[in-house]
Amino acid sequence: MTIRKQLNCFLSAIIGLPFLAITFVLLFRFYTSSERVFKSGYKKLKNDTSITLSRKDQETIQTAIRDISKEQQACLVIQNLIMISSIPELKEKTWITETELWDFIKYTSQDYYYQIETPPLMNPGQKAFLLSRMNKDREEKERKIFITFTVFLITFIVLCTVIVFKISHSILLSIRMLVNETQKIAEGKLDESVVITAKKKNEITSISESLEKMRLSLKDAQERRNRFIMGISHDLRTPIAVIKGYTEAMSDGIYSTKKEMNKALNIITNKTSQLESMVDSLINYEKLSSNKWKFGMEEVNLLTFLKTFAQSSQSTGELFERKISYDIQVNENSKASLNVQLAQRALENIFNNAVRYTKDGDSISIVAKEDNENAYIAISDTGCGIANEDKEKIFELFFRGTTSRREEGMGIGLSVVKNIAEIHKWTIKVDSELEKGTSFLITIPKLNS
Repeated sequence: MTIRKQLNCFLSAIIGLPFLAITFVLLFRFYTSSERVFKSGYKKLKNDTSITLSRKDQETIQTAIRDISKEQQACLVIQNLIMISSIPELKEKTWITETELWDFIKYTSQDYYYQIETPPLMNPGQKAFLLSRMNKDREEKERKIFITFTVFLITFIVLCTVIVFKISHSILLSIRMLVNETQKIAEGKLDESVVITAKKKNEITSISESLEKMRLSLKDAQERRNRFIMGISHDLRTPIAVIKGYTEAMSDGIYSTKKEMNKALNIITNKTSQLESMVDSLINYEKLSSNKWKFGMEEVNLLTFLKTFAQSSQSTGELFERKISYDIQVNENSKASLNVQLAQRALENIFNNAVRYTKDGDSISIVAKEDNENAYIAISDTGCGIANEDKEKIFELFFRGTTSRREEGMGIGLSVVKNIAEIHKWTIKVDSELEKGTSFLITIPKLNS
């Protein structure tokens, strides 16, 4: 139960229980009072045709009834017939003689104070009297009422105390848990999951779940940072070491001829260009990661876009002595929302990887199909393939699989592809087997025509 619901229940109990108790007492007193019995009975008496009373007699009886207090029990007898009664022993519509009535008073007088009033009726043939009584143990009755209310009050206080304790205990436990888990994250203990001890979901457990998501994000960011530092230090160290070595050699006068000097300068220039390319790749990756390219989408004809890519890839592949084939089965009216520069870059990165990890004479195919919702493009090769343990990591920044470590590169290309796919809301899947080849399948959502 949420904390808000618990507090609402508690407030409802505080307000509702006393109100219900007071309502119950008032209703009980009303339904058991002589006043109600006589008011109801007197209405019936006026409609009773068995006894005829003049208007003056009715007013006389009504005046006598009005003087009866709420604490009293009473009985109205007309012509020896009990017409109205709030005395349990004397039932309405039963006959009673004066002797029987006096005997009743005699036997019960030890418990009650009695009062008899004879209203003067206009008709001398009719005789009426009003018998009222009050319990001698009124104090005992009041004492019982006091005890009842005291028990109720104590029960109410105990109930409220239990509710407050349970709510406060639940909140305190949750807050302590949050403090402990937050402190662990602040201390950098990101490998320990956030523990949620509450059995039922509430606002605090929701915060805990958000805290666990934050922990995972921080852990992922930390791992990405570590990989970044390791990757950048590894990949930049080699060209820097080469440049440093050749510049020191030139400074020490090791190269005596102009030819040797020019060779050293060419190597330094190449390594400088390599460094520049690496820095550009990192800058472009940062732009993609921060979604700075999101605002360049346009409506693009898929057939034209894919054919252009396939034909360009065929020319590039033939230059590297690869067998390139393509089959674009897309309707000429199919369109998608693309940033053309980014989309082309993603496909080229996959294709360039296919060229890099195949040998002369190997095959690379580009196949595109569609259905009502999406277009599908598969770039497949017959190269060295990807190890099973590497498949889930190939899109990570600076990750280089076991089959790619002999090749040059920083491990950024497929990370760029993944970011571009996320920007376009594409899905990308990889199917690969060592020594048999790799296939990348990209799903591109189409625009509804």
